[in-house]
Amino acid sequence: MPDSAENEVVPKHNRAWLVTIVVVYILLVLGVDMLAAMRVQWPFPWVRLEWHLSTTFPSLRGTAWAAFDVYKFLFWLVIPFIACLWRMDWRYLLFSRWKKWDLILVGGLTVVGMAVMFIIPHVPALKAIYPSMGALSPEQKMAYVQRAMLWNVSWIFGWEFLHRYVLLRAVQRTEMTGPWGLPRWTQSQLYWLAVPLSETLYHLQKPWPEALGMGVFSVILTLWCLSRKKWLVACLVHLIIEVELVVFMTVLA
Repeated sequence: MPDSAENEVVPKHNRAWLVTIVVVYILLVLGVDMLAAMRVQWPFPWVRLEWHLSTTFPSLRGTAWAAFDVYKFLFWLVIPFIACLWRMDWRYLLFSRWKKWDLILVGGLTVVGMAVMFIIPHVPALKAIYPSMGALSPEQKMAYVQRAMLWNVSWIFGWEFLHRYVLLRAVQRTEMTGPWGLPRWTQSQLYWLAVPLSETLYHLQKPWPEALGMGVFSVILTLWCLSRKKWLVACLVHLIIEVELVVFMTVLA
């Protein structure tokens, strides 16, 4: 029996050319951002391609809005979103189809995420990236929180949309039909691994505990998106964990 529109993971007309375009685009936009973040100088200083809101509007320098990353917002969210409009699955993106187990997953990963934060002070490489803000004044902490949250908003929705909507729907043509929502280990059901592979490779610029954690986190959320046909669950969990990190650095560390 043919798949119905409700059960279809990716439209049947998708072909290798579409997958190729999606993969090349993601490799390009993530690669450029990664090279800029790592301050790679060859064949030219990639940091020049960083694009924050204060680059376009110099008057915003010194304000929280200067942290807003226009490059990520544009190339990770706006352009892919516009490209997907013609066949967007709005039910996959919005609050529809939420059930008790979705809320349990969000709550469980929220607790695990906060617990993991307490590892940071004991790992020098992580502590160097996520230092304690406890010595700052309340005004300085508030300014940091504002900058951090605007930066998070500029990239996190694009990151999730790019990976768990655009890439996942391009590479995974069959839904999860195994018991408990887990995949049957056939070739046609392994392409979803492209998502955790991409997310883990990008995080290799970070200390290995963070890259490993990202890989585990990605596998859980990607499988959940496939089995439950929801994007917002993963997006919400990711956003909560980033907020927890800000809270930990400013209040608990």
